[in-house]
Amino acid sequence: MFFENINYIVVAVATLVGMVIGFIWHSPWAFSGLWMKSQAWGEDRLRAKKEGKPMAPIWAITAVATLVQAVVISALLNSLIVSSIGAMIILAIAVWAAFALPIKLFDVLFGGDSWTFFLVSIGHELAVIAAMTLVIGIWG
Repeated sequence: MFFENINYIVVAVATLVGMVIGFIWHSPWAFSGLWMKSQAWGEDRLRAKKEGKPMAPIWAITAVATLVQAVVISALLNSLIVSSIGAMIILAIAVWAAFALPIKLFDVLFGGDSWTFFLVSIGHELAVIAAMTLVIGIWG
Protein backbone atom coordinates (compact mmCIF):
# COMPACT_ATOMS: atom_id res chain seq x y z
CA MET A 1 0.00 0.00 0.00
CA PHE A 2 1.09 3.55 -0.67
CA PHE A 3 1.22 4.73 2.96
CA GLU A 4 2.64 1.57 4.53
CA ASN A 5 6.06 1.45 6.13
CA ILE A 6 6.22 5.18 6.81
CA ASN A 7 8.48 6.08 9.70
CA TYR A 8 6.46 8.89 11.24
CA ILE A 9 9.26 9.92 13.58
CA VAL A 10 11.51 10.58 10.58
CA VAL A 11 8.60 12.32 8.83
CA ALA A 12 8.22 14.58 11.88
CA VAL A 13 11.97 15.34 11.80
CA ALA A 14 11.76 16.09 8.05
CA THR A 15 8.82 18.40 8.73
CA LEU A 16 10.86 20.23 11.34
CA VAL A 17 13.79 20.46 8.89
CA GLY A 18 11.45 21.94 6.27
CA MET A 19 10.13 24.50 8.74
CA VAL A 20 13.65 25.50 9.82
CA ILE A 21 14.73 25.92 6.19
CA GLY A 22 11.71 28.17 5.60
CA PHE A 23 12.53 30.21 8.69
CA ILE A 24 16.15 30.66 7.61
CA TRP A 25 15.28 31.25 3.93
CA HIS A 26 12.90 34.08 4.77
CA SER A 27 15.06 35.56 7.53
CA PRO A 28 16.86 38.92 7.39
CA TRP A 29 20.23 37.16 7.01
CA ALA A 30 19.05 35.26 3.91
CA PHE A 31 16.33 36.27 1.42
CA SER A 32 13.89 38.33 3.51
CA GLY A 33 15.00 41.65 2.03
CA LEU A 34 14.87 40.37 -1.54
CA TRP A 35 11.52 38.69 -0.91
CA MET A 36 10.01 41.87 0.59
CA LYS A 37 11.47 44.06 -2.18
CA SER A 38 10.04 41.74 -4.85
CA GLN A 39 6.60 42.28 -3.29
CA ALA A 40 7.21 46.03 -2.92
CA TRP A 41 6.94 45.63 0.84
CA GLY A 42 8.74 47.67 3.43
CA GLU A 43 9.02 47.14 7.17
CA ASP A 44 5.95 49.35 7.73
CA ARG A 45 3.74 47.28 5.43
CA LEU A 46 5.00 44.03 6.93
CA ARG A 47 4.28 45.27 10.46
CA ALA A 48 0.82 46.48 9.39
CA LYS A 49 0.07 43.15 7.73
CA LYS A 50 1.07 41.23 10.88
CA GLU A 51 -0.72 43.61 13.24
CA GLY A 52 -3.67 41.97 14.90
CA LYS A 53 -2.87 38.57 13.36
CA PRO A 54 -1.82 35.89 15.80
CA MET A 55 1.10 33.93 14.37
CA ALA A 56 0.23 30.60 16.04
CA PRO A 57 -2.49 29.64 13.53
CA ILE A 58 -0.24 30.64 10.62
CA TRP A 59 2.61 28.49 11.94
CA ALA A 60 0.22 25.61 12.63
CA ILE A 61 -1.14 25.67 9.06
CA THR A 62 2.40 25.89 7.70
CA ALA A 63 3.45 22.92 9.83
CA VAL A 64 0.50 20.83 8.65
CA ALA A 65 1.21 21.65 5.00
CA THR A 66 4.88 20.76 5.45
CA LEU A 67 3.88 17.54 7.23
CA VAL A 68 1.68 16.59 4.25
CA GLN A 69 4.66 17.16 1.94
CA ALA A 70 6.86 14.95 4.13
CA VAL A 71 4.28 12.14 4.27
CA VAL A 72 3.87 12.13 0.49
CA ILE A 73 7.64 12.22 -0.04
CA SER A 74 7.98 9.27 2.35
CA ALA A 75 5.27 7.34 0.51
CA LEU A 76 6.95 8.03 -2.82
CA LEU A 77 10.35 6.95 -1.52
CA ASN A 78 8.86 3.72 -0.16
CA SER A 79 6.79 2.99 -3.25
CA LEU A 80 9.61 3.61 -5.69
CA ILE A 81 12.20 1.85 -3.54
CA VAL A 82 14.66 4.70 -3.84
CA SER A 83 17.89 3.76 -2.09
CA SER A 84 20.78 5.88 -3.39
CA ILE A 85 21.39 9.52 -2.57
CA GLY A 86 21.56 10.31 -6.29
CA ALA A 87 18.14 8.76 -6.85
CA MET A 88 16.78 10.71 -3.87
CA ILE A 89 18.03 13.96 -5.37
CA ILE A 90 16.53 13.09 -8.76
CA LEU A 91 13.20 12.30 -7.08
CA ALA A 92 13.30 15.59 -5.16
CA ILE A 93 13.99 17.55 -8.35
CA ALA A 94 11.23 15.65 -10.18
CA VAL A 95 8.67 16.36 -7.44
CA TRP A 96 9.74 20.01 -7.34
CA ALA A 97 9.67 20.38 -11.14
CA ALA A 98 6.30 18.64 -11.45
CA PHE A 99 4.45 20.42 -8.66
CA ALA A 100 6.10 23.45 -7.05
CA LEU A 101 7.68 24.94 -10.17
CA PRO A 102 4.53 25.05 -12.35
CA ILE A 103 2.36 26.46 -9.56
CA LYS A 104 4.80 29.29 -8.85
CA LEU A 105 5.32 29.86 -12.58
CA PHE A 106 1.57 30.23 -13.13
CA ASP A 107 1.52 32.82 -10.34
CA VAL A 108 4.03 34.86 -12.35
CA LEU A 109 2.39 34.35 -15.72
CA PHE A 110 -1.22 34.82 -14.66
CA GLY A 111 -1.11 36.35 -11.17
CA GLY A 112 1.38 39.11 -11.73
CA ASP A 113 4.04 37.96 -9.26
CA SER A 114 7.53 39.24 -10.04
CA TRP A 115 10.29 37.04 -11.42
CA THR A 116 12.37 37.84 -8.34
CA PHE A 117 9.58 36.58 -6.09
CA PHE A 118 9.33 33.49 -8.31
CA LEU A 119 13.05 32.74 -7.98
CA VAL A 120 13.08 33.22 -4.20
CA SER A 121 9.97 31.05 -3.86
CA ILE A 122 11.05 28.18 -6.08
CA GLY A 123 14.49 28.19 -4.49
CA HIS A 124 12.84 27.78 -1.11
CA GLU A 125 10.61 24.98 -2.38
CA LEU A 126 13.55 23.13 -3.92
CA ALA A 127 15.61 23.44 -0.74
CA VAL A 128 12.74 22.15 1.42
CA ILE A 129 11.78 19.27 -0.87
CA ALA A 130 15.40 18.21 -1.36
CA ALA A 131 16.23 18.35 2.36
CA MET A 132 13.07 16.47 3.37
CA THR A 133 13.69 13.84 0.68
CA LEU A 134 17.24 13.28 1.91
CA VAL A 135 16.22 13.14 5.59
CA ILE A 136 13.44 10.65 4.90
CA GLY A 137 15.41 8.69 2.32
CA ILE A 138 18.48 8.27 4.50
CA TRP A 139 16.81 7.66 7.88
CA GLY A 140 13.25 6.67 6.97
